[in-house]
Amino acid sequence: MDFAIAYNAFAADMSWRPVASIENNVWLSLNIRRGSFFAAPDFGLRPLPKKNTARTARLVEAYVREALQWLIAIGRATAIDVTAERDPIAHPNRMLLRGSVTAADGRRVPFERFVEVI
Repeated sequence: MDFAIAYNAFAADMSWRPVASIENNVWLSLNIRRGSFFAAPDFGLRPLPKKNTARTARLVEAYVREALQWLIAIGRATAIDVTAERDPIAHPNRMLLRGSVTAADGRRVPFERFVEVI
């Protein structure tokens, strides 16, 4: 059993409300920097490349899949879909990560966040 994490664009707070969704697992996997959690150094998202290029977008997509792969390995998810969208004209300093994780019960858990690029 997991406890709900209430989050917005700026912060997250744990509540004591039990949840069965993998939403917390997705949020933590994408917001904890890989190597910073002492109990599981392979947990989390790698530091992302900073250049706003097509190659960077592909790397970011691969890193997100890697960060979420453990959910498939333990049977809590069946699929990971992710797209890194870049718009160097309108948003030269950020890239939009958008995707979803399909839970083992078939429910989709969407995610969307901006990452900083140069």
